[in-house]
Order: sequence, then structure tokens, then C-alpha cells
Amino acid sequence: MPLAANEPRERKGRPPPTPWARLLRHPALWAIVVNNFTFHYAFYVVMNWLPTYFDKARRRRRLEG
Repeated sequence: MPLAANEPRERKGRPPPTPWARLLRHPALWAIVVNNFTFHYAFYVVMNWLPTYFDKARRRRRLEG
């Protein structure tokens, strides 16, 4: 169903191909990629460093379980 009167009607069959080259040149996509990489890298570092910090700096032992 078209959202506006000037939009074309639904087409039957296959959708048009995805414009990958156009997407890969878009700066917003690269901003998302960089943001995702830096967030997950920082999360990995903190989650792997935190137990060591608790053991050595705060002198707390991990819960035995």
C-alpha cells in the first residue's frame, strides 16, 4: 500500500537488488561500524580486566562457585 498518492503501487515479484556499493560509501554506515567496534573492544577489555583489578587492587576474591 503506498503511503502517499504519488508513490508507485506495490510491485509483484522480486524486490530490487540491494545497492551495496552505495551503502558502503555512506559515512553513516562507517560511523556505525567504528562505534560498534570501539564499544565492543572497550567492553571486552573492561570485562577481562575487571577480575584482575578486583583481585590485585581491591584485594577481593572472586566468588567460588
